[in-house]
Amino acid sequence: MVALEAMASGAAVVASNRGGLPEACGGAAILIDPENIQEFAVALDQCSDPQQLAAHKLKSLERAQSANWSSTYDQLLTAIQAWA
Repeated sequence: MVALEAMASGAAVVASNRGGLPEACGGAAILIDPENIQEFAVALDQCSDPQQLAAHKLKSLERAQSANWSSTYDQLLTAIQAWA
């Protein structure tokens, strides 16, 4: 939820490429190996470039808008129906 809340606020998100974060971020975050300091440095460097930062912020807002409760319900319903 924290990643999506940050995206809804228009923040560029740097997140771990583990667990549920890649799915939750839906391709809008900069995903890194949390044990690789070099990847973290590259991600921060991307965010220091105004054009890249603006692009990441836009991706965040778009992802947050597409991850609303209605969309989540529709995806869950589709998955349940596929099981039945």
